[in-house]
Amino acid sequence: MLPLRFFYCLLLVCLAATSPLLLAQPSGSAKPNEVHTLRTLVDSFRMDPTRIADVSGMILQREVGSFSFEQGTLYFCTSLKGTIGAALFVGQGEFIFAPPTTVEKGQLKRFFGQEMMQQPFTSVLMVFSDSTMQEISPGLTFRQGTIPDDVAKTFQASHRWLFASAGYTFNYECLKLLTASKPKEMFVACVNPPKQRPVVFAVNPFEDEEVMLFRSDDNPSLGGKFLEVVNQFHTLREYEEGVRLLSEHDELAVDSCVVDCRFQDDLAVQVASKLSFRVLHPNQKWLTFELFPGLSVDSVLWGDGSPADFYWNNEGNLWVRNTPNPAVGAAIPVRIHYHGKLIARQQDWFIPLSSIGWYPQHGYKQKSYFDLTFHYPSNYLLASVGERVMNQESNDITTTRWIPGGPIRNASFNIGLFKEYDIKMDNLPPITILMSRSGHKDAAAQLIQQGYTLGSNMHEQVAEDVGNSFLMFTRVFGELPVKRFYATEIYDSHGEAFPGMLHLAWTTFLRNEEEGFDHIFRAHEVAHQWWGIGVDFASYHDQWLSEGFAEYSGLIYLQAALKDKDLFLSWMKKFRKQLMGNRKSMFGKGTEGGPIWLGYRTQSSLTEGDYDLIIYLKGAWILHMIRNLVMDPMTMKDDKFMAIIRDFFQSYVGKEATTEDFQRVVEKHVGVDMNWFFQQWVYGTEIPTYRFAYTVSDTVINEPDAPNKKMYKIRCHIRAKDVSPTFKMYVPIRVTFDKERVIRTRMAVQGEVTEIELPLLPEKPEEVILNDLESVLCEVEAIDWDERMEK
Repeated sequence: MLPLRFFYCLLLVCLAATSPLLLAQPSGSAKPNEVHTLRTLVDSFRMDPTRIADVSGMILQREVGSFSFEQGTLYFCTSLKGTIGAALFVGQGEFIFAPPTTVEKGQLKRFFGQEMMQQPFTSVLMVFSDSTMQEISPGLTFRQGTIPDDVAKTFQASHRWLFASAGYTFNYECLKLLTASKPKEMFVACVNPPKQRPVVFAVNPFEDEEVMLFRSDDNPSLGGKFLEVVNQFHTLREYEEGVRLLSEHDELAVDSCVVDCRFQDDLAVQVASKLSFRVLHPNQKWLTFELFPGLSVDSVLWGDGSPADFYWNNEGNLWVRNTPNPAVGAAIPVRIHYHGKLIARQQDWFIPLSSIGWYPQHGYKQKSYFDLTFHYPSNYLLASVGERVMNQESNDITTTRWIPGGPIRNASFNIGLFKEYDIKMDNLPPITILMSRSGHKDAAAQLIQQGYTLGSNMHEQVAEDVGNSFLMFTRVFGELPVKRFYATEIYDSHGEAFPGMLHLAWTTFLRNEEEGFDHIFRAHEVAHQWWGIGVDFASYHDQWLSEGFAEYSGLIYLQAALKDKDLFLSWMKKFRKQLMGNRKSMFGKGTEGGPIWLGYRTQSSLTEGDYDLIIYLKGAWILHMIRNLVMDPMTMKDDKFMAIIRDFFQSYVGKEATTEDFQRVVEKHVGVDMNWFFQQWVYGTEIPTYRFAYTVSDTVINEPDAPNKKMYKIRCHIRAKDVSPTFKMYVPIRVTFDKERVIRTRMAVQGEVTEIELPLLPEKPEEVILNDLESVLCEVEAIDWDERMEK
């Protein structure tokens, strides 16, 4: 699971330098409360000069992390409320970290050059709420002494990495431990190697995948010192017991969210959100909700109107004291009032500062019922998710109310000086395009300077792609419960999809790239109504089921809409070249890309852009390879592939799906085990290069009615590079006689060398091509027959 606080942290880092709107002052209860006091306490760990002990030959094992304290001194800290302890070791030791899975071993090697870490260290700061103190205390002789200056500096530096870095920190975890009625076991260690940056190891009970390894770096563009995840996986016990990838770490479930949002003339907002929630665990002292950090919280009230004690410091987590302490499963209402800026204005452009952080929520994957009311100056237009059930105007203020048809994961809106275009097409819900024509004048000049040709009647072109792709996907994948659909313009470079509504980049309202990019982009976002919203992904490991499926849906729409197979294949070729370049980075200066299974973790400060490259492009390529594997090579019909995709949607619409679920649907239709394919392409990173040679020779055969008949024999030689000996793929071969006549077949290629002899042919071919129609993600090097033995 990717914590929402991770997104908020990135958002603050990226926008704080350019937007003063994010620098709002913290607000909270009228007087400091327990969480405020404890937050200060976490920042003030102190070493205890009365608890110093020399140590030698001590070993501490935490999951797959082993600490060998060979010779040195332990400096213990005063505990926080008797719950969280800490100790700094200074001396000589070694940290060993051995990930349990092939994927995680590969990820460690990608960043540290080895599948198992054996890291000498000169100091380690350990912070813990588990049995560490009980394990290491026996046999130690404590003494009182002075804390040397260099030891104090080491402690302060390690503490900053854990609690004051620009990336991941452990403040939230410590606050949860200190406010919990039932303690959880946490262990965090900042390991300081000699003359290298620290690595951080953690067993974090507040993550779905608890065991974590972080690398550290110092990058001013990312806010200075930061920690980022390299490895993350389950505990050994959970692997043995076969737990799901997402376990029950949420403390509450939000069943419904009723929001009343009032915009001022400058689009500053006053918001009242009423949540109905159920606690999932008994006797919780404090409950937490996520909210956009740029907002200020004014008050929190229980259902009876009594004020709730709360803590808010603009870090993205709202803490509310659980005064009612309801029974598990009992519905409790709470009202949260807040204000601030959700929209930044640049002339006549309006930039959403957070598409989903504008209402309180809990958990990354929870679905809730929404009832959304907006009040805004009538010169603006607004669209939101669900059905608009009210639209009225009074005193130049428009009030609209929006209610989705069922529980949804993400709710959003868009507001601006839009011009509205309504599109009606047979067999489709009404489609409305909201286009910011007043902002286009300056933006058009930017695109012209960049060499783009501007389109005319762009609202019609956007509507055509949105409507036609919606119609195509409805026919191919299945029906959706959408009563009205909005495509809205945002002054940003990306797109985002919500139930019944899209955010589309401003550039796609001004141009149509000749190569088809804008057709793909618009259809991609429409496809998310099926992939990501209709069928949700179960965990971040499965996010390619959303983005990869939407990307390939955009590509097949391009092929159908423009009726241009060559353009479609040119995009697959472009994707292939990007992916091949990414694989080859391991031989250059870059860091090799990871497997699709890593989800958001494919992107890091060392692999920027890899999330789009691997989750979107490689995800699309996986579908393309399945499509070609099940295609009839003679008729070129797609019936089986389309049946697979439709069955997958129909089976999991309204549900969460895993990669394993999709694999089972594929196997159901092809009738064979496909584990080899998914292991190679989803969990692995190998991409083959095939050196291909062929020769044609004539021969004579005797048939009863045709003695001495001349025939032609084709021998093919394929040498695989850059993959393991067990790697296999079914690769198509096209035999061309002239422009009109071709024969296609498909051959299994496995091992270093594959020799293939095709059936005899009555006519000499003009050309033999390996990997016709960009069917396999690979590089093909065509060589002469005499060169085939060269490696």
